[in-house]
Amino acid sequence: MTRAQQCNVPPPGWRCTRQAGHDGPCAAIEALPWWRPPFPAIEAAKVRFADVWDALFGKLEVFFKVEYDGSWFICEARDVRDWVCEGGPAIYTVTEVRMTRRQFNNLPEFAGF
Repeated sequence: MTRAQQCNVPPPGWRCTRQAGHDGPCAAIEALPWWRPPFPAIEAAKVRFADVWDALFGKLEVFFKVEYDGSWFICEARDVRDWVCEGGPAIYTVTEVRMTRRQFNNLPEFAGF
């Protein structure tokens, strides 16, 4: 469809997909410049050599994810007993998580509930 044949009723930033002089409302879509994709760019994940090494050869250990009222943290097996015994199993949700020691050490510090 040429410019002369296009409907020019939609406001700037929009274009009608129907021909000029059509009946009824416009079938307007956002007018994107040719250099801008219609979806946001996806950033590539930053993968370090250590991550690949752990995925292939890392020894997985058992840690525990402790959840309470929308907050959570991951602790070692020896520490989970203190949390569960302190408040009781009805207060906390405890899930077993497997990861390497390096992944555990790279987690952000727990700020508290």
